Formats: sequence, structure tokens, C-alpha cells
Amino acid sequence: MGDLRFLRRLWLDEACAVACLAAMFVRAVRWLRCLARPGSHCTPHWPLFIGAALATSGLAAAWNFRADPRSRRSAVWIGVVATLVYLATGRADMGGDATSARYAAVSLIKHGDLNLDEFGKFYGSQAIPHFIVRTPEHLVSKYAIGPAILAAPVFQAFRWAGAPIKPWHPGHPSLVWPAKVAAATIAGASVGLFFRAASRFAGPRPALVVTIAYAAGTTLLSTVSQSLWQHGPAQLCLIAAIAVWSATPSDERARMRLRALAAGALAGFVLLCRPADLFLAGVVLLWIVAGRDAARGWAIAGAMLPAAFLAGYDWYYFGAPWRMGYGALASSEWRGDPLRGLVGMLVSPARGLLVYSPVFAFVPFAVRGIRERARNGEPLWALLLAGVVLHLALYSRWTVWWGGWSLGYRMLSDVTPFACLLLIPFLETRGARGPCRAAFGLALVASVVIHTSLAWNEDCNWDRRRDTDHHPEVLWDWRHSPLMSCYRGVARR
Repeated sequence: MGDLRFLRRLWLDEACAVACLAAMFVRAVRWLRCLARPGSHCTPHWPLFIGAALATSGLAAAWNFRADPRSRRSAVWIGVVATLVYLATGRADMGGDATSARYAAVSLIKHGDLNLDEFGKFYGSQAIPHFIVRTPEHLVSKYAIGPAILAAPVFQAFRWAGAPIKPWHPGHPSLVWPAKVAAATIAGASVGLFFRAASRFAGPRPALVVTIAYAAGTTLLSTVSQSLWQHGPAQLCLIAAIAVWSATPSDERARMRLRALAAGALAGFVLLCRPADLFLAGVVLLWIVAGRDAARGWAIAGAMLPAAFLAGYDWYYFGAPWRMGYGALASSEWRGDPLRGLVGMLVSPARGLLVYSPVFAFVPFAVRGIRERARNGEPLWALLLAGVVLHLALYSRWTVWWGGWSLGYRMLSDVTPFACLLLIPFLETRGARGPCRAAFGLALVASVVIHTSLAWNEDCNWDRRRDTDHHPEVLWDWRHSPLMSCYRGVARR
């Protein structure tokens, strides 16, 4: 009888959370409709609605984790809580990469295509911005179209609910905020799937610890979830492929083939989101293919589906399957000094991975655990480490290793799911005891504090003020780094 009362209370928690989420969505739609009327005074009341939804969803997540940490419902509610935290920042970044994805999502739901012709009117006789490419017949996005495809259902939901989703100027709230909701939802889904995957490789507590590191101690909180960048959808597909394939039962052949097809398709879809993630997608596909011979062909067939779509898209808009919007990038841009690029990406005060997420300094200590798991027939961990190393090696050769205007190590955001999973072998080794565990805890807290501070207090004009593209030496200025600018801004408040 006690169990029944517990389940009933659990259902009540979830019902309240769903009701709060629905009320928050309705309020958001009304706010966007109000903004579409000239001269209207519109107040979103975000703190009230998000606070209520976050409280009820957090309670549902806590009860589900207590009941069964490895259940699907635990992962779902953890993802919902993460989504609400990302929405609570009240920020919506407007980078060029994200703007083209917003345009393409609107074009997809309004006209069923991925060109940006209807947005050309906002530029008139001016030169088109850098994120749009002019082909002989159309205007198209310079960047990958995967984020627009994944965000389209969110835009369509707002449209069905009555929000004025149509070609507006780039900064109009009816484009910016549905994109923010889509980005936060995609990021939150990746957190839920990450916990689901991690709980299959470790106990509930280590899985929860690395999930917190991924959700709140990386750029997923401070940057990726704040606008429709390419990184969030790519991270979602990478971790979803791992979650899908790690759940494969070895004794059910038909289900194994279906999961192999789905995991392969997700790994292939990564290239539709961010082609530079070739090595990351490749090691996940290699893990799937190497796992069971019976699933090899199905995984490859799944990966070929998005690859064929990408080839068709490039052929239609750019004239050949091997051409992309990035075609203007010269090969000379990938001939930079690899040592300088690697050091800059890891420890520079403006872009350093270990500066903004010091918890990743413990990944090298996982090598011992990775070797032990490899000897026990678990190749995933060595492949994850290889993917991280190859991705770092690729970007270290880019002459613009800092990635233009961005916050922290945004260009390396895609490796964070792998790096966080690699913390599991460290946490489960005997060396992760006493002082080492205390140091890890401090590094985790520091990572969360840093990205929480940046999420709510980002200095959006730092790159513009310091002109980083023409004066990259400022990336090494510790006294006036983005972090210091953020904390000075907090102190002034």
C-alpha cells in the first residue's frame, strides 16, 4: 500500500510539472503575439512561470531518481530540469551561425525548403551577411542545416499555437525566442540522454556526478543552450547514438538491428549538424560497427541515410555533392602552428578548455581505467579518448583556432560529452580517493560556478571591444579576459 501511495504522489508531481510547462508555453506564445502588435507593452513574466515549472519538475526528477535512478523517467525529468535552467538565463545569443539556422527553420516550416530567399529583402542593396551564401538561383545558409531540421518542430509548435512565426528581421523576438527554446530543448534532451547512457556504464552516483559536470560545468550551459548553434544538435546526436546502442540486448537480433540502424543514422546526422565533427562521429560509428557482426551492415546503412541527404542538398544548391557553404574556406586556413593552437585551446585565458572547465584536467587520470576496460572487452572508452585527441589535433591546425567571436571554448563544445563520459573510469579507479577526490570536487564546483556566472552575466561585446580577429594577442591577456570582465560586471552590480 505504501508503494501505491508513493506512485500516486509521483504521478501528482509529474502532473503538476506538466501543467506548469504547458502554462509556460502558453504564456510564451501570448507574449510573442503581443510583440507582433506595434506599440504594445508586453511583459513575459518569465521568472514566475519558469520558477514554478522548475520547482515541480525538480521534485518529479528527485522522486524518480530515488525510485529508480536507471529508469527512463529519471532521465526524462533530469532533461526537463536542465532545459528549464537553460531557459531561465533570459539570454538569447544572436551569432551569425545561429541566425542562419533560425532562417532555415522558418523557411522549412513555411515553404518546405531550406533556402533563405525570403529573407533577402532585409538586406536590400547591402552586401549579404557572412552566414548567407548566394548561389546562382538561391540564397542559402553557409552553415550546416541539421540544426534547422531539429529546431523546425519547435518552431512549428509555436506556429500551431498562434505565435507569429514568419520571415521577420534577424533580431525579432518571434525568431529569436523560439530558437532559444529549441536550443534549450535540444541541450536538455542531450543531458537526459547523457544521464541515460552514463547510468549504463556506472553506478547512479558517478552517473549523476558526470551528468552535472556535462550539464552545468561546460559551455552547454553558458553558450550552446542559449541560441541555435551547430554544437547543441551535434552533441545531441553523438550522445543519442551512444545511448541507443548501449541499450542493445545481445539476445534479441531484430531489436539489435533496429538499434544499429538508428544509432548509425544518428552518428551520420552529426555531419548534417557540424561537418567538422567527422572524427567524433567516426569513432561512435566504429564502436557500433565493431560491436556485433550482425549489426555492422545495418549501422553503415543508417549512417548512409543522412550522408545521402547531405550529398543531395549540396548537389542541389551548390552544384556538386562534395561542395558546401564552407567552400570559400581556403586550405591555407588549416596550416596553422599546431602547438600554438593546441596550447591556446587548452589554457589561454579567453578560450582555454581547462580554464573554463577545470574538471577536464582529470581526464588524463582516467587512462588507467580506460586500459582496464579495454582489456575487459570494452573498446568504447579508448575510442572516446581517440575522438577527443583527433578533434583537438584537427582544430589546432586552424589558423583561427579561437573560432572568431565566441564565449570560452565554444569551438570545442562538441568534445564535452566524450570528455565527461571519460571521467567515469577516473571516478571508478582506486586513485580517485581522498585528496584526489577532493580536488576533483573542487574542480567540478569551479566549473559549475564559472559557467553559471557566464550564463547570467556574459560580456557579449568582449570580442568586439578587443577586436580579437585582428589582435589575437589579447586572447592571452589574463587581467582583461572574458572571465574577469564577467566578474567585474557582477561586482559593479
